Amino acid sequence: MAATFAESFANFRQFLKDQGLPQTVVWVTQSDVLSSPKREIYVKIPVPQSNEKTVRELFDSPIGVRRGILFQALCHSRNITFVNAWTAEDASEENGRLTPEDLKVSVPSGMNNVPGIAVKSALRWKYLQRKFGGREKLNNFLFGIGSAEARIMGDSKDVNGTKKILEFASDNETKKIPDLVKELFDHVLYDEDPNFWISDEATIWEVSMAMPEDLLLRVSKYYGKPVTIADLKQPLWRLLPQLNEGRTKLR
Repeated sequence: MAATFAESFANFRQFLKDQGLPQTVVWVTQSDVLSSPKREIYVKIPVPQSNEKTVRELFDSPIGVRRGILFQALCHSRNITFVNAWTAEDASEENGRLTPEDLKVSVPSGMNNVPGIAVKSALRWKYLQRKFGGREKLNNFLFGIGSAEARIMGDSKDVNGTKKILEFASDNETKKIPDLVKELFDHVLYDEDPNFWISDEATIWEVSMAMPEDLLLRVSKYYGKPVTIADLKQPLWRLLPQLNEGRTKLR
């Protein structure tokens, strides 16, 4: 007998636990997610309530009609794993890898080290859409079946039998300056969400919606030194110590 949604979901949550990922799941679709050139993944919150209903309905098809289903984790925040569900439209799309009673589950290689960035502000989401909305190729890669090298129950490769690696930026350097990052959000980016995951490649432009002139003024005023557009193109982990050093010298 084919598994129910409840049975499949319980197995999937155990799989997430085994991978060291949060077991609280939020179901997302491609329209809920944006990806940056730095492989940062933004998720629009809250997601539509219909997302989970759609996933549950995948399990309502009778045996002989239902096709295999893939639960694919895309990214995670501190307490939530964001997941997409996929099923083939026809037998040819299955490539013979998902049987009618199969549930396949996967996470991208290294995903447990890459939190997603939850975006609650509608205004910020519109800004990100303008900035990253043209990256359909990477979004298609994220949401395509077997979109990354996967750890799949009973299968060490993706569902197409090939390995595809999606690399994410690290945050090793940024994590060395938590006080400087907090100071930036407290006094300069005070109107932004301070709970962003910031990669080592992120610049101030990727965590701020301010206009360039306004941002230059804020930074210059608080840190007590003139800055240029070129200065602000540096990764934050490099920029913030420079700004702090300059401000100290002026005191």
